Amino acid sequence: MSHFYARIPQSGRKTMPTARGHKSTGISADVMSYDGRIRVNMYHDDDSGDDWFEVEMLPHPATDNGDIATLATGKVGDLESVKVASFLGRNASNWVEFGSEDVTTRS
Repeated sequence: MSHFYARIPQSGRKTMPTARGHKSTGISADVMSYDGRIRVNMYHDDDSGDDWFEVEMLPHPATDNGDIATLATGKVGDLESVKVASFLGRNASNWVEFGSEDVTTRS
C-alpha cells in the first residue's frame, strides 16, 4: 500500500495526474520553467517513524538554467520542525527555524 501521494491540481490537462510512493522509496515532484525547477522530496525515517520533506531549487534539466540550493526541510505536519534557508547574496548562510522572530507564516 502506498504511503505517499502526489498530484498536479492545476495544469493544462483535463484530469488530475497522480503518483504514489512507498515508505521504502519516498516520493519526489519537480515543477519547472525554463529558468529552473523546484523539487519537493518526501521520505520516511524508519528510526523516528516520521515523514520528512525537503524543498530544493535546481537547474532545469535541459537548459541547465538556475541555481542549486536546499530551501527548506522539516517533519511533515510539524511547523516547529521546519527550517528555512537564510540567504545572503546567492549563498545559503544558515538555517532559520519557524519559531524565530525572523520568519512569518502565511495565512
